Amino acid sequence: MHIRLLSATTLLIFGLPLFASAATAAELQQQVQGLQDKVTQLQQAKSASAACPTPGKTMKKGSTGIDVTRLQQFLAQDKTVYPEGTITGTYGPLTEKAVQRFQTKKGIVSSGTPETTGYGAVGARTAAAIAASCSGSSAGTTTLKNPVGGLIAVAPYAGGSSRGISVQVTVNAANSCAAATYLLDYGDSSRIPPIVVPAGACKSATSVTNHTYQLPGTYQVTLSTGAHKVSVAVAVN
Repeated sequence: MHIRLLSATTLLIFGLPLFASAATAAELQQQVQGLQDKVTQLQQAKSASAACPTPGKTMKKGSTGIDVTRLQQFLAQDKTVYPEGTITGTYGPLTEKAVQRFQTKKGIVSSGTPETTGYGAVGARTAAAIAASCSGSSAGTTTLKNPVGGLIAVAPYAGGSSRGISVQVTVNAANSCAAATYLLDYGDSSRIPPIVVPAGACKSATSVTNHTYQLPGTYQVTLSTGAHKVSVAVAVN
């Protein structure tokens, strides 16, 4: 990918019209700098897209593989969370410490151990929080926004069933002070209590729920309030 980008830069630079020789050196330099900036933006966008981990099982110290690599890439984007920024594909002490900082920062958990509270391990709640922090979507994890004034992030739930999902729900994303009632629908006719935002709350609220489908299929997970809704399709085996 780097070779292609560099080649594209070269072609763009040398592809400038010949009559540009009449321009001043400063103008030529400005054009070249503009092209280089565009290539940098493309590289950054590619990097951000690649750094959205989508784990289908709990990750902790000793784990290895592409999911760990993506986790490290994601964490390295925030220097306050992962100042070392090393990408090794192995979940070691530095990665565990970075995950702990992320969990504390997001209000997930701030004490305990990976075995007792999940502190330092990437389980369902932490995976959902990571999904919510990643814009757009990627295989296995999806985050959506729309006029509903809320956000849902769906991630695989490693709870002993391949039909399990974890949903992070953020309501009142606009920080409205008006009362509102949100409905979360997993798409399988299960009964779920409404999420009530009282008048005067004036801030968003986030919660995480786990759900297991009884039958394989494709379901629509939907968050709605009034006539507005946001939904994402979930396929389970």
